[in-house]
Amino acid sequence: MRLISYAGVALLAPTLLAAAPEMTGGTCSGFFIDETHVVTCAHCVPQGATLEIVHDSARTSADVVLVDTDLDIAVLSCRIPNAKALEIGDSESLKLLDDLYVFGFPLAPTLGLELSASQGKLNSRRSVFGKHWLQLDAVINPGNSGGPVLNRWGQLVGVAVAKLTPFGAPNSPKIVPERINFAVPSSALRTRLLQAQIPFSFSGAPNRIDEDVFAKAREATVLLSITPKISATPSPPRAAADRTSNVVVDAIMTMEPNGRSTTTFTADTSRIYAMFKTKGAKDGDKARGVLIAEDVGDVAPPNTKVLETKLDMEGDTDDGDFNFSKPTNGWPVGKYRVEIYVNDDLATKVKFTIKAAAKSKKQSGEEEESSGD
Repeated sequence: MRLISYAGVALLAPTLLAAAPEMTGGTCSGFFIDETHVVTCAHCVPQGATLEIVHDSARTSADVVLVDTDLDIAVLSCRIPNAKALEIGDSESLKLLDDLYVFGFPLAPTLGLELSASQGKLNSRRSVFGKHWLQLDAVINPGNSGGPVLNRWGQLVGVAVAKLTPFGAPNSPKIVPERINFAVPSSALRTRLLQAQIPFSFSGAPNRIDEDVFAKAREATVLLSITPKISATPSPPRAAADRTSNVVVDAIMTMEPNGRSTTTFTADTSRIYAMFKTKGAKDGDKARGVLIAEDVGDVAPPNTKVLETKLDMEGDTDDGDFNFSKPTNGWPVGKYRVEIYVNDDLATKVKFTIKAAAKSKKQSGEEEESSGD
């Protein structure tokens, strides 16, 4: 099975590789887009964490301005002396095999705080659950997340986000991909910044190649240090795994409202329902259902958030539902789960599998005719 791992955070812990789309501590990379705004990845900015920006010998705290988990982009606000902003270039103008340069602080807790650089080329453009990524062979490792990807003119054309990890069937030799890495294109970042009215500088390609791309990156690229939020007093253990804030949630997966419980769907299922019941819910409680693709091969990274819906509750319910419509090209085959939150606390989760759709008689006949030829 082919897996894609978010480049992730270089953890301040024994395990350095992490595939989770949201991390709880460690280091990432980022870069200035103007005097006070730093761009990084959303999975580098856990809710409630303390964030610190490091550039050369300067260090300062940072505030969160924007988090877009769908795009996996976050914008922070801070001030650092002597830092300069990168110009945002046009990723749409890139051609296959164009030179690209990745900058950041991979595995900083182990390797140190010196800026690292990697050179590669644009290999492809990928679409994953509506996320449009650049595929490149410049090396990306944990800690590179949020770092800039520059073109030969020193302009930003992407944000380092993910890498392909080893894959293979159980009990068989693992296949280890080499230099298959991904970045959020600068065109998507630019659109989001415009929507949020965050200032930045955009520039078309100049007439000459910049003489020192590394110098531009060094002036703008920063280390992001992440300290998770720690409660002053430990929370008491929950009475049950699915109990949150005194609200108990029971959920099942069905093919229709109030239908029979199932854990298996086919790729052509038009709509998938997570039916749930609550006990202890109050008027005004907020419920949220998140559909997550745990493992769908090379279609998407592990634990990719596919869809999210929200409900305002009016006390307890016996027939609540979160429903999710089939993507245009059908559901990717693989393992999924639905997480249900009450007031932003995880209340329960339900796992299910999507299998390939059954072939129609017409398709089977056409295959038989083709094999007969």
